[in-house]
Amino acid sequence: MQIAKKKVGNAAFVRLLAWLMAIIAISVAILAAAIAAAGYLTCRLGGDQSGWAQAIGAVLAIVTGFATTLYQLRSQKADALALEAASGRAAYLLAHDAFEAVTDRLEAALTPRNNSKIYALRGGRTSELVGAMREFETSRLPSAVLADFIRLRSRIAAINQRLTEVYDSEDRLRGAAKENKRAERHERLASVVAVRGEAVTIFSSLESTATSTYGGLVLTMNASPLVQSYNKDSPY
Repeated sequence: MQIAKKKVGNAAFVRLLAWLMAIIAISVAILAAAIAAAGYLTCRLGGDQSGWAQAIGAVLAIVTGFATTLYQLRSQKADALALEAASGRAAYLLAHDAFEAVTDRLEAALTPRNNSKIYALRGGRTSELVGAMREFETSRLPSAVLADFIRLRSRIAAINQRLTEVYDSEDRLRGAAKENKRAERHERLASVVAVRGEAVTIFSSLESTATSTYGGLVLTMNASPLVQSYNKDSPY
C-alpha cells in the first residue's frame, strides 16, 4: 500500500512541476499580450498605455485563474483515480498471497506424514499474511473490490484459525492419543475445504475486477491436488 502511495505521489509531483512551468509560461504570455494590446489600443484610441495594460492584464488574469482552477480539479481527479487503481491492485496482490499461503497450509494438513510439509502446516507465514490483510487500509479501497476483499479476508482468517486449532489439538498429545487424533484430521477438515470453496468464488470475482478495471496482472496459484480432490469419506 505504501508503494502504491509513493508511485501516485511521484506522478503528482511530476504533474505539479508541469503545472508550475505552465503557469510561468502563461504569466509571460499574459504580460506580453497585455503590453502589445495596450500599445495597439493606445495608438488607435489614445489614452494612457499603462492603464490599458493593467485593464487587459486583469481580464487575462481572470481567464487564466479559471483555467488554472479547472486544471487543478482535473489533476486532483487523476490523482484520486490513480490511487484507487493502485489500491485495488495492492489489495488483489495481498489477497492472492494470503489465499495461496492458506491453501498451501491446507494442502500440507491433508498430506500424509511428510516432514517437508511441517513448516507450512504450522502456518507462521500464513498468519502474518492474514494479519496484513486485517491491517490493510480498506478506507482507500475502491467500492468495486471492497466487498470481495472483506469477504475473502474473513474466510481466509477462518480457514487459518481452524487449521491452527486442528494442529494444536494434535500437537499437545503424545503417543497413541496423538496418532488417533491425526487419524481424524481428514474428516475434521471438511468444513475448512467447504469454506475454501466459497473463498475461491470470491477470489475469482476480486481477480476479475482487479485485472480488468485496475490493470493488475493475473497471478497463478500453486497446485493443490489434495485440496482439489478432497473427499471427506476417502482420505488419501
